[in-house]
Amino acid sequence: MTEWLIAQQGALSIALILMLIAERFTAKMGAMFTYKLWATVPAVLLLNNLPIYSVSVTSDSFSNYVVNTTPTFTVQHIDVFLYLWALGASAIMVITLVHYLSLTASLHKINTNGDVAYYSSKANTPMLFGFVNPKIVLPLNFERMFCEAQQQMIVEHESVHKHHRDHLWNGFTFVLMTLFWFNPLVWIALKAFRTNQELACDYKVLSNKSDKETLIYAKALVQCAEQSPQTLSLYPTFGEKSTMKKRLLLMKDKLPQNRLAAFVAVAVSVLLMANTAAANMPSPSKNHAEGNDHKAIDAKVNEA
Repeated sequence: MTEWLIAQQGALSIALILMLIAERFTAKMGAMFTYKLWATVPAVLLLNNLPIYSVSVTSDSFSNYVVNTTPTFTVQHIDVFLYLWALGASAIMVITLVHYLSLTASLHKINTNGDVAYYSSKANTPMLFGFVNPKIVLPLNFERMFCEAQQQMIVEHESVHKHHRDHLWNGFTFVLMTLFWFNPLVWIALKAFRTNQELACDYKVLSNKSDKETLIYAKALVQCAEQSPQTLSLYPTFGEKSTMKKRLLLMKDKLPQNRLAAFVAVAVSVLLMANTAAANMPSPSKNHAEGNDHKAIDAKVNEA
């Protein structure tokens, strides 16, 4: 396990660094495009774990001819890193489970005009809650806090999260965070990923809205951010303080997509994936040479 965790760090870190750079150019490449570009990370991890096929060596090539060997004794050492990793991963899972159960217990289902809404006393802002069967959860003061137009756009924003399958992507990021919590780039990239996630939803919601509606939406975002705690949530929340400034700036300056920047980003992403796959492919010449060496050794043993 320790060897596998360490073996992933090179490819994973490079992919995360590239995505952190790409996130800074969201305004030029477009919110939706940049968000989709994050698929590079799971693709690189998948390619980094491709099965490696090597020439198998017959197990009894030497054992039939070796006698009176001195048995070797190995002392099992304590893998400190593995214990520390397990401690950190367990802490993340326990905290997440406690938070999940606490929020689940606080949910109240209310039927209004044929629509089902979920409210929670523990929700400071609207959110999409859950990894498998997500629910749009609203704070108890939702109707008092926002006007009707704001309420519709906020619910639309959370519905876009669901349409984008963001609950599945957030489930993947939770697994990534649990496995590689010791890598600081994972935490930095998680914040950038969540920023792109919110920007992509904002873009979708405001794509057919007027300037007046955009201003109303921006005010709702500021109101929500005032109620939102300064923490990184596992679930998409409408008014995250850490993303508010960038979201407001992107609403204000709607720049056309820079195709050159997008092309360069795709090219770098493809190059990284191709290099990762190539690095894990066995060398045919090496395997052929190893096979010949084994045959030569077996021949000499048989002659003796």
